[in-house]
Amino acid sequence: MQDLRTLIADINANRALCKNCLMTVEHAWYELLPPAKPSPQKQSTTRSRLAKGYLESLRD
Repeated sequence: MQDLRTLIADINANRALCKNCLMTVEHAWYELLPPAKPSPQKQSTTRSRLAKGYLESLRD
């Protein structure tokens, strides 16, 4: 918590952020937060004729 307070004070004072504090806080968040769920991604709809032909041949 002290490192988080130090970072907040650095931000408020427009100072360079304490690198050791950043690493400590990042590690703490990583340990506390659950893993992110994968989000669906839109597949690319623009494919060349060559790519389309390749994919079609894989399906056959």
